[in-house]
Amino acid sequence: TNLVDSIKTVIANEINDSNKVKSLLELSKQYFDTNPQEAIRIATEAKDLGRRIGYQKGAAYGLKNIGIVYYYQGNYAEAIEIWKKSQSVFDSLGDKLGSANILSNLGAIYYNIGDYNNALDHYLRSLKISEELKDTIRTVTVLLNIGAVYSDKLATQDKALEYSKKALALSEIIGYQEAI
Repeated sequence: TNLVDSIKTVIANEINDSNKVKSLLELSKQYFDTNPQEAIRIATEAKDLGRRIGYQKGAAYGLKNIGIVYYYQGNYAEAIEIWKKSQSVFDSLGDKLGSANILSNLGAIYYNIGDYNNALDHYLRSLKISEELKDTIRTVTVLLNIGAVYSDKLATQDKALEYSKKALALSEIIGYQEAI
């Protein structure tokens, strides 16, 4: 596509710096659905370049992108392993936004495999950070995910409603139609 070609042109002309890592990360995203192996190859290149030039945040996002491909493929064990490495880098950098994102992603895997305790643990940790950062969209998303976990059991459907109502209230405040 034109976007892929544009990104490739930018990458070819960039020096090995954080901008090139960001471009590689963007290019890897373009292949998530169409060519997973290429997405992994490019994300790995971004991760490796990030490490080589001391841009650890880029390396963490490279790991995140690799994990996304595994997640889309249903290869949850690999995704968990990769995302834990990514979270470790985000944590070491004090990058709370990156950490909250990975915690939420891990929660999604645990939810998908029916490990509700681990899902809730990760979602609640992500929620705490998201609220601390005042990241309303991530907060809404995590509240909805927590509500989904609680809605799967009759005994906790009241909690599901509680979290869903919180998500709705925040969504209405910011006009987040998709969540509403």
